[in-house]
Amino acid sequence: MKQSLVVDCSVCAPWFIPVEQTPAYEALLTSILEKQVEMVVPDLWWYEIMNVIKSAVRSERISDEDAKSVFMFLRHIPKRMIEIGESGQFGILKLAIDDNLSVYDAAYLFCAISTGSDLLTADKDILRLKDKYTFISDISEL
Repeated sequence: MKQSLVVDCSVCAPWFIPVEQTPAYEALLTSILEKQVEMVVPDLWWYEIMNVIKSAVRSERISDEDAKSVFMFLRHIPKRMIEIGESGQFGILKLAIDDNLSVYDAAYLFCAISTGSDLLTADKDILRLKDKYTFISDISEL
């Protein structure tokens, strides 16, 4: 059975920002591309990852020309996009309030809870909740 993993943008950014790449990030990407792992993301992922691309261009970690290639590359990565919709919005808000998370981080947590998937991240705000939510994993520990 294929493992489903919710991955946030902190895990995806090193796929296209060379200075952040490590073997763990590359291994995960290979597993996703080879469909050994199912990548699961909330529907806000596209907006967040586009913001990461924009920030990488602005900080000169990638070029303007690379931004389009990165965007096209990310479009072709197999992923299951979870549409949160109205039914999940309150759940996200509750997690954000209860766990003192940004609403964006709470969306990834909600996605993991609602799909029964593990959550893989490098985000310190999410990682501080590892004891409470045992399905959260730190990519640096892989």
